[in-house]
Amino acid sequence: MYSCVDCSIRACSEKEPLKIPKNCPLNDVNLNKEILKEYEKQDVKEFFLNSCRIEAKGYCNWSRVEETIRFCQSMGYQKLGIAFCDGLRREARILSQLLKKHGFSVASVICKNGRIPKEDIGLKKDVDRKIELT
Repeated sequence: MYSCVDCSIRACSEKEPLKIPKNCPLNDVNLNKEILKEYEKQDVKEFFLNSCRIEAKGYCNWSRVEETIRFCQSMGYQKLGIAFCDGLRREARILSQLLKKHGFSVASVICKNGRIPKEDIGLKKDVDRKIELT
């Protein structure tokens, strides 16, 4: 499977179709037709157009949080959810306060909800938890 995050050509962003890698999804005509059909659905189209409008208004001026707040307002959302890891509890609390200040009802859940040990779901304590950053 192709991974856009690993692409160094960026032909899609640079609008250079002749440089598009052979395995890029842009080359799949049928996939592109399916994607366009999805955008014809009213809820998808509304979501897309509102996100484009918000991006255009605040591009390089608003933080992602402000963009999110304005987008949710434009969509008429009233209740929002935050899923967060315990290491980001402080940031989640700040985000929740900001969202409430802007009139949203906020539900939140921490990743350790239910206190299920990761090992009970199949993580090997000594092997799978080691992260190599080299």
